[in-house]
Amino acid sequence: MKYYTKEWYDLMQKQHYTSGMTVVPDKEYTEDEIRAFYEHDLAEEVEYSRSIYRGELPYDPTETIACFHECYRNMLKYVFSAYPAWVRETADKRLLALNRMTERVYQRLSLEETENKTAWEQINAAAEADLAAQKIPPEIRASFRFHDANVLRLEKDGKTVEMLLRDGGYIGGKTPYCLVTFRGVTRYEREKGLVIRKKMGSDGVFDSNVVYLYDELYKTDAGYEVHMLLTGTTELRYVTVACEEIEVQTDITPDFDDLEADMTAVLTDLIGELKPTPAIPVNVFFQNTLYLDYTEKDNHRLLSIIKDALQTAKTFEIHCWNEEPEAITLALGYGTLKETDWWYGKVIVGAVTTAFADMLLSQPKPSDIEAANKMTPFFNIFFDNGFQSCHWGTELYNPQEKQ
Repeated sequence: MKYYTKEWYDLMQKQHYTSGMTVVPDKEYTEDEIRAFYEHDLAEEVEYSRSIYRGELPYDPTETIACFHECYRNMLKYVFSAYPAWVRETADKRLLALNRMTERVYQRLSLEETENKTAWEQINAAAEADLAAQKIPPEIRASFRFHDANVLRLEKDGKTVEMLLRDGGYIGGKTPYCLVTFRGVTRYEREKGLVIRKKMGSDGVFDSNVVYLYDELYKTDAGYEVHMLLTGTTELRYVTVACEEIEVQTDITPDFDDLEADMTAVLTDLIGELKPTPAIPVNVFFQNTLYLDYTEKDNHRLLSIIKDALQTAKTFEIHCWNEEPEAITLALGYGTLKETDWWYGKVIVGAVTTAFADMLLSQPKPSDIEAANKMTPFFNIFFDNGFQSCHWGTELYNPQEKQ
């Protein structure tokens, strides 16, 4: 990929840091001041919800209040992930979660937004000029537009590569499916970690966890070279194909015999049997849930909490994504696979033994922290005493942390 790279895509996401933000004075904000902002915003949300309510019964704000609590809680968990690293060191995430920024943070982010947009537009201009100059046959250029299409299959057989797509909105036709065939393939590179999982969508047709984002199509002496940027479950991936011929077929009816025969229900829960977050009490501003964010430089705090929880635990359940084979293998050394309908990962269960506890407490802090500031290699850890470690140890329920 020469232009539409992961770095280019990252620049595109970093042009709206200050969008929708209210600027507040530079100072250290107390809990009471944060609470005042919170209550102000909640009151506005309730009033707006009341103004558009058209039900027969008197308006009840309970659901609106609960949703507001949930949104604020989720913002506290993830808000730092949307900003540069320096924001974690200088900004108050409570303010960010309430769509507020101090003047100093706002000004610096505004400058970065401008710089990112300028760099992004320069790449776009160069890409458009280069790709438009390619001598691509009109019929191929017109049909090779798959932005936001679901990738249902991507397989190589000899010198042929087939890519089955579900229309992302640009192909059109009688069916939403499209088949791209690359013939005379001389180069096929598929970045490690690209795992395609098909499922039935709510509209009754198949889609997948992989989405076709952007491509660069070049004409070569031997035929064509296509560079594709796809998004998987958690990260972007590259696919490159060099070939002699490209054929695009639309309005096709694919053969889905490779899918499980009983796939008839709509699959809306991507994480199968993972336990849901406990409901938020309506009248509680902060609840007894602990989040370990990017301010944690090591995993000592998590391990200390787990050590306490292990004292009364008898059994465990660990969840790992399929893309985490090392974690799966490690957990299987102390338990067995549990049969579930979670397509996207493995569930391992077993007894809490001394060996298991020693393994769990000896895990170093993972170094791959793009998706989250991981504290443990295991996505979810559940004990039978009610302790829950979720999202690689960054979200804890029923922690018994010693003060």
